[in-house]
Amino acid sequence: ALLQREQELTRANKAILRVYSVISHELRGPASNILTLATEAKSDLSSLELVRGEAGRFLHVFEDLGFFMESDREFEPKLAPATVDGLLDELSRSVSDAVAICGYELHVDNRIGSDLTYVFDVGRVRAALAALVRSLVLSGEGGAISIRAAVLSENEDTADVELAVSAEHESDAVSAPPGLPRVMEFVSNWIVQLGGTVELLSAAAGGHGYRVRVPFARNQQSLRRTEVESAAAKSWLQGRSVLIVDDDAISARVIRQFIEKRYGAKVTDARDGIEAMGIFASHRQVDLLIVDQFMPRLGGPELIERLRVSGNSVPVIGMTAGGAGGEQDAFIAAGAQSVLLKPITFESINHALSTIITDKPVR
Repeated sequence: ALLQREQELTRANKAILRVYSVISHELRGPASNILTLATEAKSDLSSLELVRGEAGRFLHVFEDLGFFMESDREFEPKLAPATVDGLLDELSRSVSDAVAICGYELHVDNRIGSDLTYVFDVGRVRAALAALVRSLVLSGEGGAISIRAAVLSENEDTADVELAVSAEHESDAVSAPPGLPRVMEFVSNWIVQLGGTVELLSAAAGGHGYRVRVPFARNQQSLRRTEVESAAAKSWLQGRSVLIVDDDAISARVIRQFIEKRYGAKVTDARDGIEAMGIFASHRQVDLLIVDQFMPRLGGPELIERLRVSGNSVPVIGMTAGGAGGEQDAFIAAGAQSVLLKPITFESINHALSTIITDKPVR
């Protein structure tokens, strides 16, 4: 009976994750279009900045969801130059609703220079801190949340950064939210893989605070590698023929304009895998295939499988609006060199192209 119950719970959990994956896919698509359009817009109207900010906040929620859906998996850190100021701004936007709804005020204290650039996994660090903030506001009934950033030590290559998250509760009625131990397990797993640690500051009621310590690369050599990767990606794609396959016409148009403008590539598009197969059958030159996952008639992984069976070795970048690890695995298993989460950015394309140039499949 216990085994049967365990199997039922496992099936239920998988079903719930699938629902979240579908919701993520359906909502991330239009939000990513808004963000990319706003980013590429030439107008300086303040309304466009608001659209960009809100779309970015919306996307961060789904990025966090994607991290939790693949929380037990090992991951390759997505390192990029960023400032701690930018990290804290993203974090504040991500948790603002949860903090306000639970009756808390948010205070941010950045003791690191706002203009200092480091190299670290912004998305994963932000998601970890956001999870800790949410666990704190869900454990009480109002008060204040403090986030403090400081450098504990540094050398020529690395800065040991401390990111402390703590709560002052107005009421003594404090209790650990359901699932807190599991959340802490997830967060610790992420930070450990980034070379850091997570420490509980107080054991009372599940903890009134956490101290995250994580190394950020600071040497110019790391920044230089990023610049070299960007230059190599643009050089490789300049003048090449790119085929974009996406059933979302707006998404395809946004990505097409982005690729043409940023890289100077010649772009063709198709609405699904069957139309794309027709293009390949006509022997038109295709140097790079960028393909969405879910499409009518023939999806992205299935298209790649058919191409590989036919002997076509065109480099492939898969793209998905969902964050589940299984979706990305399907692309890699089919023969894609890299998989990107929408929205497609200059940095993510650079990283994906570097994997093609070096012939090292990653996601």
